[in-house]
Amino acid sequence: MDDVTSGFNIAANLSLRRKFNELLGFTEAEVRGILSTYRDHGVFDQNVDEAMAVMGEWYNGYRFAKAAPNDLYNTDMVLYYLKESIPNEEPPDDLIDTNVRIDYGKLRHLLTVNRQLNGNFDLLRRVIGEGWADSESTGGFPLEQLNQREHFLSLLHFFGLLSIREVRDGRPRLGIPNQTVRRLMYAFLRDGYRDVGVFSVDLYAFGRLVHEMAYRGAWRPVVEFL
Repeated sequence: MDDVTSGFNIAANLSLRRKFNELLGFTEAEVRGILSTYRDHGVFDQNVDEAMAVMGEWYNGYRFAKAAPNDLYNTDMVLYYLKESIPNEEPPDDLIDTNVRIDYGKLRHLLTVNRQLNGNFDLLRRVIGEGWADSESTGGFPLEQLNQREHFLSLLHFFGLLSIREVRDGRPRLGIPNQTVRRLMYAFLRDGYRDVGVFSVDLYAFGRLVHEMAYRGAWRPVVEFL
């Protein structure tokens, strides 16, 4: 909507300014305050410190502005934990909200083009393996340019799949914020392979190959290969 022909190109993007960073999630103090309030009212019976440790590993770690001092908790995930914990009187078995999976799942379509894995897939695989990527946020990511490294990383940053972990020489280092996002990213890779059929086997063709090799006396090498 923000290109020169849209009429929206006069807007100012404020989302990466330091003073707005804490509008995008819960601070640690806010999460602790929420849990303590529900505990004091007798509807949350878990140990607050233990719950904070779990939620910190799975829901914390978001930072969108370079100069922001604090990481943030994902609001949806925190509220999901409470909604599951209060009526069941115990932590949820599945710490990842289904709604989060569905929302982020849309991004996997950016990893394939015409049933071929694209550069975004290789970049995502490298980020998962190394745990980080140095990149400035572009402030925007036109659809036709999402195959470019900076734009794709910016999209992952704005969606909360990557977060600023530190700043080196004025340049942010993006990393995976928590266990929830790490699990989602592994799912993206798995689905990307599945979508292009990297691991699929044509059983009919494979059966014919085995039959032909057996007919030619080559059965033993096939068995050893398998």
